[in-house]
Amino acid sequence: STQSTGTTCSMQWLVLLAVLPLASPFQITVGLPLQNLDLLDTSFWRIADPSSPDYLRFLSLDQLGNMIGAHHHTIANTSAWLIGMGGHSLTVSPLRDTVTAEFDEDGSRAEGWIPSRHPGLESDFILRRDQQSSADHPPARNQLASSARSGTLGYTVSGQKQAYGIPADLTATNESTLQMVWGPGTFGYSVSELSAFKDSQVPLLNLDKVKFDTANHGHSGDNYMEGNLDTQMISAFGLNVSTLVSNTNTSTSTEEGNGFGQAMLDFLVSLSSRSQLPQVLSLSLGSLSARSCNMLCHKAADKGIAPDDCKKFIQQQRQVCMFMSEAEQTRINLALKLLGARGVTVFGSSGDGGAHFSFQKFEGGQIADVLNQVSCEYQLPVFPSSSPYIVSVGGTVGSGLFRPNLSKPKAWAVSYTHLRAHETPEHLVCRLLLEKKKNTINYTTQNVLVWTAQLR
Repeated sequence: STQSTGTTCSMQWLVLLAVLPLASPFQITVGLPLQNLDLLDTSFWRIADPSSPDYLRFLSLDQLGNMIGAHHHTIANTSAWLIGMGGHSLTVSPLRDTVTAEFDEDGSRAEGWIPSRHPGLESDFILRRDQQSSADHPPARNQLASSARSGTLGYTVSGQKQAYGIPADLTATNESTLQMVWGPGTFGYSVSELSAFKDSQVPLLNLDKVKFDTANHGHSGDNYMEGNLDTQMISAFGLNVSTLVSNTNTSTSTEEGNGFGQAMLDFLVSLSSRSQLPQVLSLSLGSLSARSCNMLCHKAADKGIAPDDCKKFIQQQRQVCMFMSEAEQTRINLALKLLGARGVTVFGSSGDGGAHFSFQKFEGGQIADVLNQVSCEYQLPVFPSSSPYIVSVGGTVGSGLFRPNLSKPKAWAVSYTHLRAHETPEHLVCRLLLEKKKNTINYTTQNVLVWTAQLR
């Protein structure tokens, strides 16, 4: 589960509570306020600008650490605070942006690990990492991944490569090239599914180049489906590229609720300090941004819905609002900027809902009706796709109305419901989506997810 406390520093406390009982050994990571962020921003855009003399002149760990690393007195004060709370074996990240301490099961003096106030402590966030369960979750055979593998609906890897002018035998030859996919919760992939996918569609796929980044290999669940598709597509289109499949947090709160944002923050901050980075990081999961969620409930309040009732309702919805605050997203954006400055290109899914951010309407009485109305009146960005430091990726569909020509792809204009944008006025698209029958939405969701998988 996830819990936050009141803001007492430059951003806010963010505490990731136990995955296992509180008696287990755990880590506490303190995210430190950084220096020279204006200089980092200037450097990032110079690296990204083809007209700049610094174009693609990426920065090293040492260069970035010297530029943005926290003051030594901040590190010293944080270390002293952690030791005073019972921590030991302290480590400072190479970027000097975090301090991490180990805690024994009976050595901590913090009740439930809600941070105590300390006048000398400066931090942007505090995260708790508990030991993950070692229970073996047998991966369930994923029917959606199987459908994608068999190439139903006419969407095949070879067909997509041909449509985009990608040679079917284009393979990487540089052994140092690395690509990565990430997700929390049940995210992972099935080795047997990937092998069957190779046999049926991608004979040149090198199974030996696909590896797990952590001990969390995924198990049956929504994110496991996503992980299978992500792994299949990135390894099929990046042939012979070393591929890491990463799941850094298996807490159930990360699957659909706002624990996801904390897991993403922890992952990206940690990744930015690794000595070896991928050239490509693919992120297919996300939700409405924290600002969008705040706006959603603010506008609902204007229509008579109490803010607390709104927030409670949307946290009960699947993957609608998975970030705790705009401050959290600010630090995620900072981590994405650091990765870009080091040479990582991050791709993020622009969302599945088209004119409506979700793939089906809210249901559940007056609150749902009001939120549906607000959702259609405003454009509500999803995150991390809306971050300026990643490449936002949408989908394509075959040209043609009744018999789409998959060899002539065009931009995917709307949503799961297969509304035809060239025939439907924009102001009607969302309303028509909400009027669709649920069984139709469920059917088209599966079809389009299979198709979307072929584009990753």
